[in-house]
Amino acid sequence: MTGTDVVCSKCGCPIRDGFCGLKCDGRADGVAVTFALASTAKESMMDEILKFFEYAHLPPHLQEVSQPFQEMATRMILRLPDNDERATMLRKLLEAKDCAVRSLLAKPWPKDDGQ
Repeated sequence: MTGTDVVCSKCGCPIRDGFCGLKCDGRADGVAVTFALASTAKESMMDEILKFFEYAHLPPHLQEVSQPFQEMATRMILRLPDNDERATMLRKLLEAKDCAVRSLLAKPWPKDDGQ
């Protein structure tokens, strides 16, 4: 993340249209959180992985599943130190998000009729 993003001061998720993404207590008061511009290769990698959590380009039914993963990634970046474990967590969170989205696109398993 680069630039300035506004996040909920209660839960840390992004403020959209004046409301907390998790809607904790409805209208949330935002606090500006400034992210330093990427200056190292490691920070650039974080910027690279965060682009895969974007969901605005998805159809609404896929946005609904993808949005919580982006909010979680944002919250974790705000709360966790920048280290190898945080990078691993972000990669696994991205993998989980991809699986959740694909599960909506996949055909359901056939029903087991007990035979």
